[in-house]
Amino acid sequence: MIEHTYQVLGYYQLLDILSHHAACPLGRSDCLSLKPSNDPSQIDNESRLVSETRLLLKKEGFLSLSDVRDVAPLLGKAGTVYGRGCTG
Repeated sequence: MIEHTYQVLGYYQLLDILSHHAACPLGRSDCLSLKPSNDPSQIDNESRLVSETRLLLKKEGFLSLSDVRDVAPLLGKAGTVYGRGCTG
């Protein structure tokens, strides 16, 4: 049922559009793996992150990440577990 709803709403198309704005493969992967949440604390946290990012962009301007390369292999070598990518 939920998968059908995602399809009808064009959710995966939206993720695809979003992923094309990511600066590196890790960010693209993170974009494509996003899932909606109904957890109020997670929604509140994500909303605060968006607000903080908007304020930072307004104050400091856009930070280009176009030179960022795929760091996933380096993270794997370092044994680091990562949860967020480098969208930009």
